[in-house]
Amino acid sequence: MKIVTDDDVAASTIGGQGVFANAPIARGDIIHQMGGERINLATCIARIATLQLRIDDPLPIGRFTYIVLDAFSNRFNHSCAPNALLRMQAELFAIRDIAAGEEITFDYSTTLRRMFYSRFWRMPCNCGAPGCRHFVSDVKTIPRDQLRRYIQVGGLQDFIRAELAEDVRMAEALTQPS
Repeated sequence: MKIVTDDDVAASTIGGQGVFANAPIARGDIIHQMGGERINLATCIARIATLQLRIDDPLPIGRFTYIVLDAFSNRFNHSCAPNALLRMQAELFAIRDIAAGEEITFDYSTTLRRMFYSRFWRMPCNCGAPGCRHFVSDVKTIPRDQLRRYIQVGGLQDFIRAELAEDVRMAEALTQPS
């Protein structure tokens, strides 16, 4: 049984269309498995360069692996104060109870690791949430306390968690006396 379906897509105040809960969703419930075509980094770059894809559209699911989202998966909007997050590769789950009729959102910045181009790329944010960052960028632009909360509730994709853990190990190594 799916928690949300195509019937749950409606106009969103955030932008375009969004996915709305048709019934209450409990914290921890799996909402949706993001779907679409899996592609590697080279294919992703080629499609962006030939304007077959917008740079904002592919969902990173690994260090060099992406999903070109299907139409339904592409309807989940960003919020700087989300009620859901991605975990593992592309499993969307509720990080708090979600009321019937509430738009289901996740923080897009949690899906992009810090890399050369991410330092220059920003997408405007229209979520209107208290504490809105006004832009979407990479995971390292998320305020530290908020990122800690995301980790504590079991959010973040595996490759993002691994990268953050590696950054911590590198920082610890650099501060250790020789």
